[in-house]
Amino acid sequence: MIEIIYICDALMGSGKTMAAINLMNENRDQRYAFVTQFLSEAKRIKTSCPEKKFAEPAQLGDGKLAHIRSLFEHGRNIASTHALFYRYDDDILASVKKWKYTLILDEVIDVIDFMDVTSDDINKMLETSTIAVDPETKHVTWLHEGYVGTWSPFKTQIETSYVTCEDGRLFVWMLPVELFTAFENVIILTYMFKAQLQYYYFLANRVDAKYWGVEKKAGQYRFVDEPSKVPKIVIPPIHIIDDEKLNEIGEKKTNLSSTWFTNQMNMAGKPQIERLKKNLCNVFAYWWHVKSGDILWSTYNKAEKALRGNGYTKSFLSFNARAVNEYRDRRYLAYAVNIFTSPDVSIYFNKRGFKIDDDAYALSTMLQWLWRSAIRDGKEIWLYLPSRRMRTLLLNWLEEQ
Repeated sequence: MIEIIYICDALMGSGKTMAAINLMNENRDQRYAFVTQFLSEAKRIKTSCPEKKFAEPAQLGDGKLAHIRSLFEHGRNIASTHALFYRYDDDILASVKKWKYTLILDEVIDVIDFMDVTSDDINKMLETSTIAVDPETKHVTWLHEGYVGTWSPFKTQIETSYVTCEDGRLFVWMLPVELFTAFENVIILTYMFKAQLQYYYFLANRVDAKYWGVEKKAGQYRFVDEPSKVPKIVIPPIHIIDDEKLNEIGEKKTNLSSTWFTNQMNMAGKPQIERLKKNLCNVFAYWWHVKSGDILWSTYNKAEKALRGNGYTKSFLSFNARAVNEYRDRRYLAYAVNIFTSPDVSIYFNKRGFKIDDDAYALSTMLQWLWRSAIRDGKEIWLYLPSRRMRTLLLNWLEEQ
């Protein structure tokens, strides 16, 4: 079982992926599993490492899981997605250990979630001996082997993942740490790792991290054992709208947060939602006079439909998107969110002695989104960022660069 992972923590565009490609090409006898968010990036790895003969899991007779299981069994180098990584089973992990694979994870993944179960359901499952909860660890065990019914979805998650019961009121799903510790080495490519929930996840599981940097010599990127050493990135101008009327909607600290949107969506007529929609339309059509192909915008998924408008509806990208390259031509952006860590997540890690930095988490999520745009190619961008808190975080970060 590994006790340390390697983190290459550097700004987007610093050459992390190219350093990983060079590492894989130079270590011919080492077997790799490169896990990324999108199929396009998996194909890039396959093309960039021809001698490694990377395989992509395909939707064959028994599905992708069966195919990737076979690929691991035969010791193939594999490029696949985050979505498939969550489904690795004991057979795959046995092959991972046998062939001493190295995992390269392109961007952090979701490692914790809260299951949609009520406290009444939990009490009934306990009363009927359907589940048991360890009094010390809070780990949930499924007891009713042949159960089929309302709670079947919970049965699957409890039996295949690590689930705890917090305060008798909610189930917390956590990615089994064995998905990482089964590998000979784990390398994660990201930015602001200590702001990510995966950082706290490793702390809670007593897995330490060692930080790497990246250097560029003779046109080639390499990992280096100096975390502060990364190629200097010149950040192009970010023109942030500074207009009192447009930004008034995000003036208060919690405005445009997830809770704010929930409250506003439940109001008759949704006046603040309509106001924000009007602002978006105004910015795209009259401030910038741009077409949909130049636009990228985001908000919380719950409010996306309500905020859609002429000329920008199809230019939406989830506020927490990472590792997406399809929008690198977009130069006019609107980011209508104000990010805070879920209270349940904060409570969960606080109980284990780890306090999450809300501002760092919000900033890192926003930067990842911004770098999906033309800024990743060194082009200036224009940005409508109505939340005063988010605007301040970005301006302070820019001053430090």
